[in-house]
Amino acid sequence: MTLAYVVLEGLAVLAGGWVGNAAPQRLVLMGAGLLFLGFGAAALYWAEDAEEGAKGWLEKVKGWGPFAVSFAATGAAEMGDRTQLACAALSAQSGAPWTVYLAAVAALALLNLATVFLGDWLSSRVDAAKLQKA
Repeated sequence: MTLAYVVLEGLAVLAGGWVGNAAPQRLVLMGAGLLFLGFGAAALYWAEDAEEGAKGWLEKVKGWGPFAVSFAATGAAEMGDRTQLACAALSAQSGAPWTVYLAAVAALALLNLATVFLGDWLSSRVDAAKLQKA
């Protein structure tokens, strides 16, 4: 998962740096805000359809192995999400793309680490069938 974030956040920071140099800061921030709201509204609107599509997709890629499935699923799920928009806006506003990139990757890596260990802990305490339903 973290590798997918590294790639996607890098692209977001690069895009933010480019946009920050090409457009006025006020326009960049307004655009980031509108995209943030638009992606949020789209996520609510298409949430049910996306859940059904994800189940079918995961069935097709089970044979890829945990690394490839995790990378592909995280990359697909996070492409264009609000975290990337925030990183792009911060990169454009701050003029410090490497700082924004490293901070975003560190935060996401720590969150993923906590999630992995929580999943491992749960798997030793909760029946796998119950976890599948959750």
